Amino acid sequence: MADRARKLNVVFALTSIGMLIAFTVMIWADYDREWKNFQKQFNRLEIKVTKEQAEQALGKVDATRRQELQAEMERAKQEESQRKGDIKKAQSDRDKLEGEWYAVDQDFRFTKAEIDVARYDFEEAAHKNLKSANAKQKHLQDLIARWEELNKRLEDVNARKDAADKQLATLDATRIDAEKKRKELYAEYNRLQDRLSKIQPGFATFIRNMPVLDLANPSLKINQVMPANLQDDVIFSGTPKVDRCTTCHLGIDKKGFENQPQPFTTHPNLAFYLQGPHPIDKVGCTSCHQGRGRATSFMNAVHIPATAQQEKDWGKKYSGSDTYHPFHFWDYPMMAKGHTEAQCIKCHQGMVEVPRAAALNTGRLLFEKYGCYGCHKVKGWEDLRKVGPDLTKVVSKTNEEWIFRWIKEPRAFRPTRMPQIWDVRTPDQDTEMMKV
Repeated sequence: MADRARKLNVVFALTSIGMLIAFTVMIWADYDREWKNFQKQFNRLEIKVTKEQAEQALGKVDATRRQELQAEMERAKQEESQRKGDIKKAQSDRDKLEGEWYAVDQDFRFTKAEIDVARYDFEEAAHKNLKSANAKQKHLQDLIARWEELNKRLEDVNARKDAADKQLATLDATRIDAEKKRKELYAEYNRLQDRLSKIQPGFATFIRNMPVLDLANPSLKINQVMPANLQDDVIFSGTPKVDRCTTCHLGIDKKGFENQPQPFTTHPNLAFYLQGPHPIDKVGCTSCHQGRGRATSFMNAVHIPATAQQEKDWGKKYSGSDTYHPFHFWDYPMMAKGHTEAQCIKCHQGMVEVPRAAALNTGRLLFEKYGCYGCHKVKGWEDLRKVGPDLTKVVSKTNEEWIFRWIKEPRAFRPTRMPQIWDVRTPDQDTEMMKV
């Protein structure tokens, strides 16, 4: 019986340890998200960039002006030391006036409140024709007279307080002026130092971001934009557009990250991006770039590589193979780099030329120039004149052999924009033909 109890204790201990390990793994799997690592990397990068910017701002401070200001500060300290007694007396007088002002101001406010009560009592008694109406009126008039007297005293104290402030400022004018100039000279440097103190992670930040404790107010959190009146089409319904791209693309609206790698680089044409007609809070990200806005991982966001080499690199990094496999259930994959302008046509329809969309405008001109709409049915292009010749009575004008040669190689007959689609070889095929 004792052996069975010991075995039961061992089994219970092992299963308890196993359950503890399982819970720990579950909590860590829920906590250790891809976007958190990106935010930690950006925090280190932002600290580095801010320090560099602060050093640059300090280097831009004129050395001669800095020396002059330092000498002025030394002179101000000497004057302050010489006038120490006068400054101390002026400050003491100023403090006494501050106390007097506080007492008079408090009495002034309380009396005003008493007047409101007395006025109500008098008006109520007068309305009901009570005998106490005259007494209440007399009390109200006394309070008003007292309030007017306190108002005069308050004005007098304010005037003396202002005079004391001016006297104190005159005695300490050199130091105040020097500190003001110093503040102006180091304004950009001080701003960056303040920024640095805010983004530097400390012990409190570490505690806030710990597993389980991060449910309160962590510094690592999902950022999202919800543009008003925009929806994502999900077949038979629509859901409010939610773009969480800035969870990882943290430098998108910040100056100074233009040369940093993705996803931390600054958005191209930053000024136009922030102040133009398409701010992120109104149109989001996926309106132009497409992709899956609610996703918070690289694969689920449906990023599309721009080159074959990039596809291979992404495959090794995210898929563990030479083939990149993004989330394939999403109908609107992200536009590859350089093709974002294609989305402008969604909103800017009926325009001859879309501003700041050179690639789109060029593509539309080529589409019209080469008559692509003759075969490719595109809305808005149905009624345009076809660029090719009318083939209604072509049989009466030519013969089968000539038409064959014409279609096979259009430019053999005359210069034309019509492309050759037969017997077109790639450079590799040409090389093979030469070998043969």
